[in-house]
Amino acid sequence: MAFSGFRNEDAAPYVLKAVDGGVSWTDITGSLPQAPVSVLALASANLVAGTNQGVFLTPDGGATWLRAGDGLPKAPVMDVRYHPTNQLFSSTFGRGMWKLQLPGSFASRR
Repeated sequence: MAFSGFRNEDAAPYVLKAVDGGVSWTDITGSLPQAPVSVLALASANLVAGTNQGVFLTPDGGATWLRAGDGLPKAPVMDVRYHPTNQLFSSTFGRGMWKLQLPGSFASRR
């Protein structure tokens, strides 16, 4: 789950994980930049976060987050979709649609 405190002038990222149907939650914000998270998506078995600073991928369940792709602007990402050809599509606020080719190794990481 991700949520944004943007409306309350809170720029912190919030990404949480539950494995028990929502009874308890674990913070997996890890190394995400100080920016609201608007959307999460699964890319193969890995998590992708659309933030106000671009798109980030985690290969290790949220401990480490890596910036996705080259050339994607540091703009608010409103939606992300993964395609099985290992491509990620993202829509930004004011900067258009972007297609990223994910590294081949990303699809096989667990």
